[in-house]
Amino acid sequence: MAKAAPNDWEDVLKNHAHFFDISQDAILLWRQPGGIEFWNKGAVELYGYTEREARGRISHNLLKTTPPVPWPEIERRVREQGSWQGQLRHVARDGRILTVASRHQLISSKKGMLLILESNRDVTDLERRLREQALTAQFSIDALGASSIQIVCDDAAHILREHTGADFSSVMECNADSKSMLFRSGIGWRPGLVGVMRIDADDATPKGRALLLNHAIVIEDVRNDRSLLLPKFMREHGVISTIAVVIPGHPRPFGVLGIDSKSPRAFTADNVNFLESIANVLAAAISRLKFEDDLRDTGARLRGIVDTAVDGIITIDEKGIVETMNPSAERIFGYSANEVIGRNVSMLMPEPFHSEHDGYLEHYRKTGERRIIGIGREVRGRRKDGTEFPMDLAVSAASVGQRRIFTGLVRDITQRRLLEQEILEISDHEQRRIGSDLHDDLCQRLAGIRFSCDALRNSLTKIPPEGVEERVEKIGARVSDAIDRTRMLARGLSPVALESNGLVSALQELADGVKELFGVDYTFESKGKIVVEDPMTATHLYRITQEAINNALKHGRPSRLLVSLKKVGDKVSLTIDDNGSGFSIDGSQSQGMGLRTIAYRADLIGADLQVKSKPGRGTRIICVF
Repeated sequence: MAKAAPNDWEDVLKNHAHFFDISQDAILLWRQPGGIEFWNKGAVELYGYTEREARGRISHNLLKTTPPVPWPEIERRVREQGSWQGQLRHVARDGRILTVASRHQLISSKKGMLLILESNRDVTDLERRLREQALTAQFSIDALGASSIQIVCDDAAHILREHTGADFSSVMECNADSKSMLFRSGIGWRPGLVGVMRIDADDATPKGRALLLNHAIVIEDVRNDRSLLLPKFMREHGVISTIAVVIPGHPRPFGVLGIDSKSPRAFTADNVNFLESIANVLAAAISRLKFEDDLRDTGARLRGIVDTAVDGIITIDEKGIVETMNPSAERIFGYSANEVIGRNVSMLMPEPFHSEHDGYLEHYRKTGERRIIGIGREVRGRRKDGTEFPMDLAVSAASVGQRRIFTGLVRDITQRRLLEQEILEISDHEQRRIGSDLHDDLCQRLAGIRFSCDALRNSLTKIPPEGVEERVEKIGARVSDAIDRTRMLARGLSPVALESNGLVSALQELADGVKELFGVDYTFESKGKIVVEDPMTATHLYRITQEAINNALKHGRPSRLLVSLKKVGDKVSLTIDDNGSGFSIDGSQSQGMGLRTIAYRADLIGADLQVKSKPGRGTRIICVF
């Protein structure tokens, strides 16, 4: 078949126009200058204009075409290359904005005139989906960097309104009781609502209905749903159409995401899908931010515990390098954390531990055998000034990700060792005193009794009966005196346990003895029935009183002593008062052996101890147990 001449193409196109009606694409033939000469059914369906309405119109004016480049550039390419293709933006008769993939084919070009066959395929939905995917992806990236829930909620509300063209967007957050929702974020609403307004989470509102049913709610015209009651602020804004989708969460949904319009609008499934995509990204971001907040809170609590712990806490890695060091460890060793972190923990150990420590870690890594991990023991530490000191050490191991760390709890027991030594010295002194009393006093008395008995036996036949009676009475008196001395010794060894009336009786006898020996005004008061069932506790309380009185008599020289034992709620309070010279709590006397012994005994029975004293104002010791 012979090739048609250019001017014959016009006739061919016009004579076979019915073939172009089969295509779903919009096909139009237009002349420049001139106008539209052919308009197929696809164009009628896409743009809404009939062929009669379109004929003779300039296509760019009719469709309000927005080209990607200036129109003269497109015309130049058509003239030079015979065709052009790209995306155009058109406006349909009903105002819809359409994106089309367009191809312009040159049919004829003579005497400055153009005859163009234009084919347009609607890619509005495709472009929108691609744009929505891009928006969702970008929102996901932005949400990863968001520093607060408010920021990510605000971003979501902004994206929804800008992309969907809705009049309003909103993010509603469920309250803890799930009975109401807070207006957390929104765009388009009048000021003063966001962050303040709350709505009921019931099925009378679109957002409450979405939350209760746990699926999207789409309403084209709220006026047609009599069971629906919009919140007052939505009615005041003239809301007619609405979409509400659930923002997932655990253990309950975070809230509801929505868009609203002031005119009836037929929302599509694609609109719902886009909102749900944004809601899912929002939910993931909120979950991450909440987790990070919880993690920060937990970290802060742990740091607070570690930083305020009385014991030193040090963590090291598998090579023995120090990673953390709490303030108590700084005080114990005399180093600041910055001086130790990053260095080997063996710097805190004297020899031979200093040289052997890395070998311990290597042995544990290879064999898993524990020599100290999980087993508390007493070791020696080395301070910054080079001095050594005894300490209790407990070490635990834990896995953090792919690596292992070790945590050591350190307690300086220098004072405990000194106190234990002092107690041993006191014990030795007391034993020597008792031995001396037994030898020098009681044994001599018993020897005298034995001598008197022998003399009496040898004299029974030589003396008159009345003389025998006198000598027996003297021997009995000596025996009674020995019994009294033995009881006093027993009182020194076990002041409370050997007495049936317990602590109260022991303290009363102590008062009587002190008053007789030292001539001071000593008063003992006991209010209510007080029974201390544990003999060890009663003994410690007696010793505390005894030590406090000895300290007062030795250092304060008081003229009056008052000891009281009384109930305070469900506890018992022991108070020792004197009107002696007193001392400064911050002075050297407050560190004396007597007060340290009293504090040690109080700690052994779990009692709260208070020492109050001022120079010239006497001293008060209160022990509550």
